[in-house]
Amino acid sequence: MLSAQTRALCEGEVLVSNVESSRLRGAEAWVLFRVRWQIELLFKLWKQHGRLDESRGQVPNRILAELYAKFIGLLVQHWLLLAGCWDLPNRSLVKGARVVRAWTERWIRVIHHPRRLAQVLKELLAAIRRASRQTMRRKEPNTWQRLGGVSSA
Repeated sequence: MLSAQTRALCEGEVLVSNVESSRLRGAEAWVLFRVRWQIELLFKLWKQHGRLDESRGQVPNRILAELYAKFIGLLVQHWLLLAGCWDLPNRSLVKGARVVRAWTERWIRVIHHPRRLAQVLKELLAAIRRASRQTMRRKEPNTWQRLGGVSSA
């Protein structure tokens, strides 16, 4: 059984950095720590929504080919997210990826028709932009809300 004093010591968290304390305040360090988590969320998006751990194949070469195809699809999806919503501070990559997947059949049908493809991609980017916004949260602010708070502090 832990003493009350030991439990109290376990409640704290320590961040270690090589940035001088005059250049990075404590609150800013915590925001940067949370921003790092955004990179983890990108990999999580790729793994979960890209279904990298699933395969219909039994033959090793087929499984490898399927994995490469999924990676290519994820790169195309990410490129569309970069073009469609990356500049939005309140973007939701999960919502944007959902839009990309919903539109996949449309742009695949016109992939060999450059003008039609350009039009479909233009419409897709607009749809991504509209659908990929996070809502504001009061209790647990999103990263973009925390970053806004640091820049105004």
